[in-house]
Amino acid sequence: MKMMPFLKMPPKLPLYIIAVLIALCFFPFDLDADEVFYGPFFDAGHFGIFFLAAIALERANLFSTRPNAVKLFAPLFCLGAAIVLVELLQPLFGRTPSLTDIRNGFLGTLAGVLVCAAYVRGRRALICALFSALLQLVLLNPAIAGFRAVRWRASAWPLLADFETPEQALLWAPIHYGNGFTEIRISSRQAADGRSSLAITGGGGTWRGAEYDAGERDWSKYGQLVLRAYNPHAHPLVLSLRIDDMR
Repeated sequence: MKMMPFLKMPPKLPLYIIAVLIALCFFPFDLDADEVFYGPFFDAGHFGIFFLAAIALERANLFSTRPNAVKLFAPLFCLGAAIVLVELLQPLFGRTPSLTDIRNGFLGTLAGVLVCAAYVRGRRALICALFSALLQLVLLNPAIAGFRAVRWRASAWPLLADFETPEQALLWAPIHYGNGFTEIRISSRQAADGRSSLAITGGGGTWRGAEYDAGERDWSKYGQLVLRAYNPHAHPLVLSLRIDDMR
């Protein structure tokens, strides 16, 4: 098998690299960041982790004497099993299993295997690598949007929302209790200020609504919370408010 000159390493080092990369999937990171940003960021990170793991596994040459079909599919099978096992074991380490993580891990593994196969055969490895980098950026797009939402919230504080930018919707999440449903969206109707508002619709269940991710802010200097609500129906609407103080 043709060696990648820029990836030459001691025989056992690739296996150590794979172990470290997979261990990162278990580590309960606490970066004092916002879930709206670091949740999608870590989801997208599974692509990069298993992309590098696939390249490291190829460097280990565990399947170098096998037929070409085995050399191609064995890394996919091994790392695919590792991806599923990681998600099954994550709750033991304070992490939450996610189908998005599985999807991104498989995509990263496939991209890494294809880059290695293309390089070995001398067939457009650079194009495969650039395509992999582009796919990683696409998967990072939700995290980028989350970062913009968090940055807007920090710059607009103490204003919680004016709904004039689409990323603000990421700071809100629909909630309901019981067998009901809730949907939220940015609307152009009944705007208190500007042109937009947040529309909350739902039905069934005991109660429905939306929760706002205010981040870690000091509310002690403020004496009241002001909001404007509009009920499009003729019957009265009971509005309740709950504040969870993290201190």
